[in-house]
Amino acid sequence: MKSLARNYAFWPGMDHDIEEMVRVCGPCAAAAKQPFKATLHSWPPATKPWERIHKDFGGPHLGRHFLIVVDAYLKYLEVFSAPNTTSRQTVAILRKLCAEHGVPETIVNDNGTQFTSNEFREFCNANAVSHILSPPYHPQSNGRAERFVDTFKRGLLKLRGEGNVDKILDTFLLAYRTTPSVTLPQQLCSAELFFGRKPRTTLDLLLPTKQPTGRDTKMERQFNR
Repeated sequence: MKSLARNYAFWPGMDHDIEEMVRVCGPCAAAAKQPFKATLHSWPPATKPWERIHKDFGGPHLGRHFLIVVDAYLKYLEVFSAPNTTSRQTVAILRKLCAEHGVPETIVNDNGTQFTSNEFREFCNANAVSHILSPPYHPQSNGRAERFVDTFKRGLLKLRGEGNVDKILDTFLLAYRTTPSVTLPQQLCSAELFFGRKPRTTLDLLLPTKQPTGRDTKMERQFNR
């Protein structure tokens, strides 16, 4: 939040003011993260976007199931609302995901029946995807997905009351994807690194606007014709 604020504004004592705002935020305190109970498994670092993705189902939460998918290289997050957690539904979501971002080289998930079914195995084989299962009874070894399931749930709890589930899901994803991260190259946001451009948000309205030149005005008149 501090890094995001510095991109748009500055005032004396800004860091302290932001810390205090978060400290007294009721929804933030209610959804505060608890210390994890087990050491998470360390995966080798990915070398490019969409090389390895981690996924897991979260829910039922707020009456829905959610498939959480995170890119191991840039921490880019995708969340899909699903009516159920069957293998057919899971494969349908992955097909849509591959159509948008391409086919990943490796998929990591736990031993849920939807991930160990013949249908899911056939999908991976048909697309030359290496499928890795976390050890039974140790879902923490799929640490990336587990952590992002927790982050996602806390995000929705903080936004509860600000719209329906679809609206707060979109609000959460936009905020998460466009927030700078100290763990990413140049401390940029995951969306900027993933797409190669900085997504525009309402915070950009705080920046000075470019005044049109005479040439711009002439071009606009020609376009309007």
